[in-house]
Amino acid sequence: MFSRSGLLAILSFCVLTVACPHHSQRSAPHPTPAPTPPPEPIFAPHGQDQYTRVGIFYATDRQRGASTTPANYYSGERSDKAVALPLEYGACVVSVPVSHNTGKLESPVWWKLEFKEDPEKHVVLLSVDPQSGDHFYVNLKASVDQSSHRDAFVFIHGYNTTFGDAARRTAQIAYDLKFPGAPILYSWPSRGEPIKYTADEAAVEWSTEHLKEFLIAVRQKTGALKIHLIAHSMGNRALTRAIEDIPSEQKPIFRSIVLA
Repeated sequence: MFSRSGLLAILSFCVLTVACPHHSQRSAPHPTPAPTPPPEPIFAPHGQDQYTRVGIFYATDRQRGASTTPANYYSGERSDKAVALPLEYGACVVSVPVSHNTGKLESPVWWKLEFKEDPEKHVVLLSVDPQSGDHFYVNLKASVDQSSHRDAFVFIHGYNTTFGDAARRTAQIAYDLKFPGAPILYSWPSRGEPIKYTADEAAVEWSTEHLKEFLIAVRQKTGALKIHLIAHSMGNRALTRAIEDIPSEQKPIFRSIVLA
């Protein structure tokens, strides 16, 4: 989980430079898959309710969980897909309450007699929408194209973090930064338990090659002019090793790199 000082480091040092030339899209030799609706834009008020719906994208090499509820859609186990790049892709919608305080990840607390998540009080993962790889990159490119600066950020979470909490944190960072581009979560299979530090160390090492390939694909398939990278805690290990292994000609597009 994030400490307050860790989050403030992200908010203090993630100074995002911008550029906005337009790139024309090449016609594909085969029909492009029809995209599913992209995640909702940042700052999309939900009717008269006292919260905002924030859309993010995700890639993960976690195994799906036994539950289809958003918070438990992915487990802390490694994907068992027998492929070189065992990633699943998709989009999430997260609520941020009007009463939100910058840097906070509001959750129910027992001493306030809060025993259930409430979007008007808490940052809540509302939905998880898995997508095929083709649809994911079509939707991600559309989101980048619609942004004023044609940029994206990728957040890599740390130790002791569930998929649900990582998605909530990604949306909270995007909301607090008023980020105009596409927010993307890369979620490796942390067990989400304080006593599983050794298991998380092995998992983040296993996931590093997948992260590298994902970052290269984001660069090649989205048309983003700048990709900002934010890693926290043990996520720093995966990011630094992945960046080291990316060919030098691929690296200039990765501009702001924040290790918190």
